This record gives sequence, C-alpha cells and structure tokens, in this order.
Amino acid sequence: MQVLSGSEPHGLTWRYSQHLDINCDGALDEVFTAKDSARAYVAVVLGPISTASKHSIIALRFDGGSQDVLCGPIESLTPETLSTAKELREMVGQEPVGYRYSRMCRGLSLRAGECDRFHLFWNHAEGTLDWWRL
Repeated sequence: MQVLSGSEPHGLTWRYSQHLDINCDGALDEVFTAKDSARAYVAVVLGPISTASKHSIIALRFDGGSQDVLCGPIESLTPETLSTAKELREMVGQEPVGYRYSRMCRGLSLRAGECDRFHLFWNHAEGTLDWWRL
C-alpha cells in the first residue's frame, strides 16, 4: 500500500488484512499488518482509499512487562462490535479517551497467545487507531 510505504518504521512489509468502517464515517477503511523482530504493527488506512488517505499505525511489542506486550505472534485480527460505554465501565473501569460507541461501525479484536485480547478502536479525540485490554 503506497500510503504506508513512507511511514515509520521504514522497511516493513505490509500485508492486507481486511476492510471495515472503523472510524464511523460510512466509508470502508483498510487494515494491514506487519512485523519486525521486536514488534507487530496494525495499520488502518481511512477510506475512501487514495494516495492521500489518512492512516494510523499502532505498534505492539513481543517482549517486556507492560500492557502493550503480545504473548506470541498475532493469531487473529477480527472485526468486533464496539462495546457500549456502560460495558466498558464494567470491564475496565472507564471509557477510553476518544472512544465513541456506534452500532454502525466496528472495532478489531486482536488475539496473540494466551494473554487477554487487544481491542482496537478509532480514537475520535486524537484521530488515531488506539486500543484497550482487560
């Protein structure tokens, strides 16, 4: 994908994963994954897709002791219904900054190893891809 080829970090091989509306604007966005020796990456290119499309990338580490660490390689990255604000407060104590519930768009559930899944969503306050996990 040409939009991602100039992004940091350079030299990644991006693989197309799927399309869905992650930012709730009614246009299909494209999801890509990549990895290097230390991290796995998930990128979203916002639709409608063109060489000028906005994109956002998150990096998740393979090693370390923080919340952004994977317990293995990415096993699945699947669309999921967004949780309501009430559901999020019950699960994680608060609604993440920039999170916006919608029945029309989707988030992504990322599974890697035996750890809790990452739940990816569009952060409307920052205009970036973001995540939460239990």
